[in-house]
Amino acid sequence: MKKYILFLLSLFIFANADALDDNIATFMDAKKYESSKNLIRFLFVPRENYYKNSDVDTLSVIKTLNKNGLLSLYSKEPKDVELVFYIDFNPLISLKVIHESLTSMGYSFFLTKKMVKSSNGLEWHIDISTQHVPNPIVLEENLRQRGCFIEDITKNDNRWSYKINTQNTKIDALKLQKNIQHELTKPFSAYWVKLDSVEKVIIRSHIADYWYPKVTFYDEGLNFLNKIEESDKKAVLNVSVPKKAHYIKIEDRYTLDNIKRGIKITLE
Repeated sequence: MKKYILFLLSLFIFANADALDDNIATFMDAKKYESSKNLIRFLFVPRENYYKNSDVDTLSVIKTLNKNGLLSLYSKEPKDVELVFYIDFNPLISLKVIHESLTSMGYSFFLTKKMVKSSNGLEWHIDISTQHVPNPIVLEENLRQRGCFIEDITKNDNRWSYKINTQNTKIDALKLQKNIQHELTKPFSAYWVKLDSVEKVIIRSHIADYWYPKVTFYDEGLNFLNKIEESDKKAVLNVSVPKKAHYIKIEDRYTLDNIKRGIKITLE
């Protein structure tokens, strides 16, 4: 019986050998793939480790290529790269999480090419001009820190497609204890603070700064609830928290340089 099972497993791997080889070749430079075939045979053993059920485990393939310097990500000249993200849950939070992940990797400037919403979730297409394609392993690590994980990756020329499980996604928001004044340092992006049973927020700017408040409230799904925007400079802002508010976003109406010395915040 044991020999029979091993025979069936061997038959499956042989029948799917081309699928694994094709997947490997997809993420490599064509010339490098041809010249590295012996190394590839050595690295991808046992081959069954690179299958998940009956499908090639693309993320495992990419990790092995990346670890051994075989993953093709760099080009001599900048080129347009399309990234496609298939999101199944929490579309608004997921967009922010993906944006945060790319920004933390140094990809701050990209153009939304297309966004399609359906009963299956959200499909987001973006274009990046770069010499170095975002490393999918680093992207995966950043997404995992935010409660997401990559289920599958496909590549077609300069188009990389990611199927992402975002069921447990979470944004990078500060969790602050209530009834204590907290000092927040110079912001490099807007402050995001989580609100848990909070009725009022008191925000103080530094005496040497010129803060023109812009404060936005969102619910748990990151749907917009309310916005407060002031055209006059403020030293202190006292705001009531709307019902169902889960997050507050704090920034300046014009530029974050106006609060470059940080702020003080109290949740009540």
